[in-house]
Amino acid sequence: MHTTKRNNDVLRELFSRLPEKQLPDNFRVSMMQKIKQEAVCQEKQEERKGLLITISIAAIILILGILALSFLKISPREFRIPDFSTVPFYLYIGGLVSLLLIADYKFRKRFNEKHSK
Repeated sequence: MHTTKRNNDVLRELFSRLPEKQLPDNFRVSMMQKIKQEAVCQEKQEERKGLLITISIAAIILILGILALSFLKISPREFRIPDFSTVPFYLYIGGLVSLLLIADYKFRKRFNEKHSK
């Protein structure tokens, strides 16, 4: 207990010897800019991490599918290729799904930008 009081007195004496300096005028502005830059970097890092996780999971699913086909001894020759008359329909559905996914991404990004402020 006695050493704690002595340490406090020593610290108080050392701090009293320090000259008082004023912070630069633009200190607050520059600090806020650094904080905003760090927040943007963290958002980008989180987005990259999410993309990496998504790609990894998709690769794992593909590998598991291939392994399942090989263990069940189903050869790729048993699968039939559909008629070419249905290709325009599948392209139409694929295009609609792609447009909806892109629109969803844009709307979510705009929503997050509005509500994060």
